[in-house]
Amino acid sequence: MIFLGNIDILSIIIVVIFLAPIIFGAVRKFKQNGLFNLLNGIIYTIEVLICLVLSVYLSKMIFFENTKGIFKKIYDFIPAFIRNSLIGNNVLIFIVVIPVIFVVSMVLISLITTPLMIYVINPFSDYLDKKIKKTGTIKRHIIAALMGIPTGLCFVIIVVLMLNVYSYFFYNPNLKSILTNSYAYQLIYRNTVLPVIDSSLVKKIPVLFNDSFKKITASGNTNNSQTQNKIKIIEYFNGVTIEEAVKSNSQIDNKARDLVKTEKTETMKAYLLYKWISENIYYDYDKANRIVNKLNDVKSGSIVAYESRKGICFDYSCLYVSMCRAVNLKVRLITGLGYSGLSWGDHSWNEVYSREENRWISVDATFGKASNYFDNPTFGNDHTDRDLQQQWQ
Repeated sequence: MIFLGNIDILSIIIVVIFLAPIIFGAVRKFKQNGLFNLLNGIIYTIEVLICLVLSVYLSKMIFFENTKGIFKKIYDFIPAFIRNSLIGNNVLIFIVVIPVIFVVSMVLISLITTPLMIYVINPFSDYLDKKIKKTGTIKRHIIAALMGIPTGLCFVIIVVLMLNVYSYFFYNPNLKSILTNSYAYQLIYRNTVLPVIDSSLVKKIPVLFNDSFKKITASGNTNNSQTQNKIKIIEYFNGVTIEEAVKSNSQIDNKARDLVKTEKTETMKAYLLYKWISENIYYDYDKANRIVNKLNDVKSGSIVAYESRKGICFDYSCLYVSMCRAVNLKVRLITGLGYSGLSWGDHSWNEVYSREENRWISVDATFGKASNYFDNPTFGNDHTDRDLQQQWQ
């Protein structure tokens, strides 16, 4: 982790990157055509920034958010063998698709900036050069330093953007912690990068950031069969076992049966249960914060979520299990990593079995607040490190 005691080193690095072109401009000698070169560099940096943001945004919208509109048409236009090779392959998108879109964007934007440089920036810089030469030495250095501010801003935005893109495609718990706890990174990301690349990937629903699930191992309850196999990661969570957490009552069972009473297919039954939970259970931000800081002071499970109408991802998943069991659906509870739009973190979701389709369907009622997460074809883009906790029926 990039911390020295309580010092946030990443924020210091970002500040240094911002100040570098300002300091360089202030100390260097103001030469002939210096202003033109400076303006040219600023415009090129802005070009790179725009194209980087555009390439990330278009990659997300075409390959992750392609359910409607122009992005769906573009996605459908791409040859099937290319689409199939990219499904779930975030690494390939990161190293191939984004660079290709970036290069194409740079070529297209240069068609605008090249004439701008020739017919506007060059004459304007010549004019300013003559004016600056008539000023004193100190004023020239101040002007050069001020001209470095746009470059510094562009540099730090590019760094923040690339860190965010990397953290999305390549999960690293140390990097996650660094980015989450860096004041400068969060400030720049939320106010510059996020508003531009915002999509339904940014769910505004947090994941747990302290590896909460992985810390709760089945201590004190192992037997020979468990030691021979992988111990369930969250056999105990927040002071309750999974079986206790998915325990139902008559209100939950009756509600589930009432929701699906007119449906014949298991797929539609599973969807209606997902839809009701997504629309009627609200994310408990306060509970999430308390769990991150202290794991044993809040209640969890299906009954708590149903009665309070709120919970975290584990509660959503448990309630879905309870409702599925009430209507005889085969269901699983899954844990892994979810992407909230800002960072990867501990998350839980479900899989439900459709007998008529003879397959398991991925379901995330927590993220269902932001978009459709029932049998979403891009489900794997923001869910990874899948670990089956338990299966019922």
